[in-house]
Amino acid sequence: MQRKDSILYRATKQDENSVTELLCNIMRDKYVRDILLFELGIPREVISEIRFDDISTQISLEERGKPDICIENKHALIYIENKIYCHTNIQDNQIDSYPNELNKSKKHHRQMIYLVPKEYKHFHLLANVCKQNTLCTVTHWENYLSNISKYEISASNPVFRECFSYFEDKLLQKSTSIKFKPEEIVIMYNPKDLMIANNYFNKLRAVIENAEPIIIKQLGNDFTPGEWFGFDRNRESESEKGKYLNYKNRDSIYYGLNFNIIREMTEYSDFFLAVDILNETLKEKNDYITRLEKLKTRKNIFSDNEWTYIKMDKYDLTEDDPDKAFANDAVEIIKALLC
Repeated sequence: MQRKDSILYRATKQDENSVTELLCNIMRDKYVRDILLFELGIPREVISEIRFDDISTQISLEERGKPDICIENKHALIYIENKIYCHTNIQDNQIDSYPNELNKSKKHHRQMIYLVPKEYKHFHLLANVCKQNTLCTVTHWENYLSNISKYEISASNPVFRECFSYFEDKLLQKSTSIKFKPEEIVIMYNPKDLMIANNYFNKLRAVIENAEPIIIKQLGNDFTPGEWFGFDRNRESESEKGKYLNYKNRDSIYYGLNFNIIREMTEYSDFFLAVDILNETLKEKNDYITRLEKLKTRKNIFSDNEWTYIKMDKYDLTEDDPDKAFANDAVEIIKALLC
């Protein structure tokens, strides 16, 4: 009989903020807390003075935002900003206001920690912030969890085991990475199937590339070309194959394929278009929500804390000319939501 998800999984899987809460709550144990903080790069002499009551989540800095985690006591002030998904946007206050707030503090130890995936799309922005401000550091989730596992915390307590299993399996979609030689792949798979898959992704890229100027021409000056994701070898993604479209100078629109993030709403082979409106004004957000409700009558839609995913029409990439149909579908969705 297949085991169902635990209470922990069921309680947290719908809320991204639960990751932050979960991380903080397992710090109740001093031994675990010291390990978790040390692997974030906090000095041991600072950790020795941190109590559980010093750790808070979503502390308001008024108009400057709310860091995911704030650690503050008589001698230290530490902000931790946590990103789970590679595509999640970084907001201006997270790279400007938080470090500035730390710079103004008179605490003996001040630190800004960004906890992000290795393939985080906006890593270059964080790297630039860290270069300009020595108080800022970046820690990758993958390295963080790997380092923590060496302490065998999970083996000491079933609750800890569930927690770390949740971090690794659900949030990071962690899987065993095994590299095969080309000849080994050929043994496992029919070479013809591999060739078909490769041709499929080449055709997908061509369709998106050819559709982009059509989309921009129909939408106007607010929309400009963005970056590829999942095709560039330097920014490889196992789950996403597509491209961003800049809206008002922000890469807040994405279209293509995704194999993991939105299993709730689509088959693996379906295209989707994703829209992020985090930095819009309240009036714009309210208008967007109204438009979204109307679009739901025609499209399959799924939303998380930051992105809205709209299932696009199915396209047969083996057809001679799918570019225009793909572009028209994207334009219809974008106009319905933003124009």
